Amino acid sequence: MYSKLINNTTYNHGLQSIVSEIKQFLDIDLCAIKPDNMAPFFTRDIINMLTTLKTDDTLKSVIRDIILETCKNTKAAGGDNKIVIQFMINYITELLKHNTLSQYNKTKQTNIDAIKNLINQHRIYPQFNTLRKNMHKQFNQQIADIILEAYKLAGLTGKICIDKKNIPEPQLELLRGNIFDLNVNQQFLNNNMWDHKNVKCLIVEGIIENIHEIHRILEVISETKEPLIIFATGFSDDVLSTLYVNKKRETLNTLPIRVIQSIENINTLKDLSVVCNCNLISSLQGQALTSISYDDLGSIEHIMCSNNTVIIQNSNESLVANHLQDLIKRRSDNTLLDVQDLYDKRIKTMVSNYVQISVPNNVKYEEEEILENITNGVYTLKTLMSRGFINIHDIFNSSANKYYDDAVYKAIMSLGIKTMSANTLLSILNYGIVNSDLLMSTNGALIVDD
Repeated sequence: MYSKLINNTTYNHGLQSIVSEIKQFLDIDLCAIKPDNMAPFFTRDIINMLTTLKTDDTLKSVIRDIILETCKNTKAAGGDNKIVIQFMINYITELLKHNTLSQYNKTKQTNIDAIKNLINQHRIYPQFNTLRKNMHKQFNQQIADIILEAYKLAGLTGKICIDKKNIPEPQLELLRGNIFDLNVNQQFLNNNMWDHKNVKCLIVEGIIENIHEIHRILEVISETKEPLIIFATGFSDDVLSTLYVNKKRETLNTLPIRVIQSIENINTLKDLSVVCNCNLISSLQGQALTSISYDDLGSIEHIMCSNNTVIIQNSNESLVANHLQDLIKRRSDNTLLDVQDLYDKRIKTMVSNYVQISVPNNVKYEEEEILENITNGVYTLKTLMSRGFINIHDIFNSSANKYYDDAVYKAIMSLGIKTMSANTLLSILNYGIVNSDLLMSTNGALIVDD
C-alpha cells in the first residue's frame, strides 16, 4: 500500500470516466430516500462523493467497481438499491476515515452467517395495521395513505404506476390491462412515457436488419399519422437510427421494443400477440417481413410504455381467457419447479391490473418531491409485504455486537432507518460488506495533501 500525490488535472481526468459509468448505471434522477430527521438522500450523492474524495485513480476505480457490483447484485437479489448505496457510502467513509487503508486494523471480523441467522429469527411479515404504522413512520401520512390504498386496489399481483397530471390533488385510478416487464429505449419516450390510444402493432420473431423490410408499412403510417409499436427480437442500428430521426422530424411516431432472447422471455412474443390481437411474424419459420402490409397490422386500444413496463389495454377478453386457461393447464401438467415458475410469470401477465397514481404538476419542484416520495414508498411497501422486514435494533444491539465491527455498526446507524426489508439487509451483508473488503487489498491510499 502506498500514498500518492497527484494534481487536480490528472485527478479530474481519471474521475470523468468513473462518473460517466456510474451515471449510466444509476437512474440518479428517480432514486431518493428520506431517512427520519435527515435531508433527502439522492443516488447522485455517490457522484458527489467520488468528486470530492481525494484518492488516487487505483482506489477510485476499486470504489467504483465495489459500488457497481453491489448495486447489480442487490437488484438481482430483490433488495433496495437506494438504501444499499447509502450504506456503501457510509461504510466506505468509515473505512477511509483512517489516514491510509494500510493503517486500518479490523478489530472484529463481521460474522455474516451469524447475522443471517438473526435476520431469519427476527424476520416479520406484517399485518395491514403494522404496515400502516411503518409507512406513517417513514413517510408523510397523506403519501403513506395513498400508497396503502393503491396496494389495496392493485393486490399483490397488480402493478402501481405513477405519473404527473394537471390536477389539484393526488388521485388513484384502478385500470385493467396486461403488464409486461420490458426494457424500452428511452430515446423514443417523451417525459419517460409513450402513452397512446388506437395504436397499430407489429410483432416479429426475429431481427429487423434493414429499414426496407418495413418500408411499405412505414409509408402508410407516415400518411395516416397513427402511432405504431414494433416488438421484435432485435433491431439493427440502421433501423433504430432511421426511426429515431423520423421521430425527431415528427414524420413518424414509432416505438421499437426489443424483446431480449432469454429463458424468461422465451414465450413473451407469443403472449404479446394474444394480448395485442396481432399475428406473430416469424422469420425463423420462413415468413417474409417484406410481404407484410399495413392491413396485416394488429390494433391496440390503449398502450402505455415507460422505461421498464409496457401496459396494454385491449378488448379481446375471450382470446386472453382462452390463452390463460391453456397456460394454467400446461403449468399443472408440468412437475419441474423452474418451468412452473416461468408459467406463473406468464399467467400473472394475463391476469394483471394496475393502479395509476396521478400527482399534481401545478407547482414546479414540489411535485418532483411528491413523485419521489411516492415512488420510494411504493417500493418500500412492496418489499415489506413480499419479503418481510427487520427492526434494525433487533439485529444491531449491544447483545449482538460480537458479530460485527464498528464500521459496519456506524454505517448502519447512519442510515437513520428503523426498519428495512430483509432482502435489503441481506444484500448489505452479502454484497456490500464482502465487496468492500476489496478496499483492503488495493494498492491505493488517501491523498493527504493537495
